[in-house]
Amino acid sequence: MRPRLLIQRHAEAAAPFATDDHARPLTDAGRAHAFGVGEALAARGWTPDHVLCSSSERTRQTLEAVEAGLGHKLDATFSDALYRANFDGFQHLIREALASETGMWLVCAHNPNCTEVHGAWSGQAIRVPPGRLVAYADDLRTVIEIIG
Repeated sequence: MRPRLLIQRHAEAAAPFATDDHARPLTDAGRAHAFGVGEALAARGWTPDHVLCSSSERTRQTLEAVEAGLGHKLDATFSDALYRANFDGFQHLIREALASETGMWLVCAHNPNCTEVHGAWSGQAIRVPPGRLVAYADDLRTVIEIIG
């Protein structure tokens, strides 16, 4: 089954006190993890048609590593609003993106929004450590698979 929506929390980033939060880069382990998620997507034949990515450095780098593992550059929109969004705003941005374009979407963002949306939409308590990706069916309630 091909998912409609993939939501990924950014991979492991540098300590928050090391730099401005928006500019925090990934660690080497984070890059390797995100690359592995991209390889897992490729193995399943899942290439997102569209990407909504937070504008932070760590989400951009997560996406770059996923693309490298996938072996495919993706059509991405980088969003300051996604970086700043509270839970309601996060849900709104995702639903707005899904309504604007058909096909599979990848959303690369932050906690606590990633964890909270999974609980609200699937009714499951899904742990979302850095780098984890959750794939949803068209109904946005059914979890197809958890990667990473």
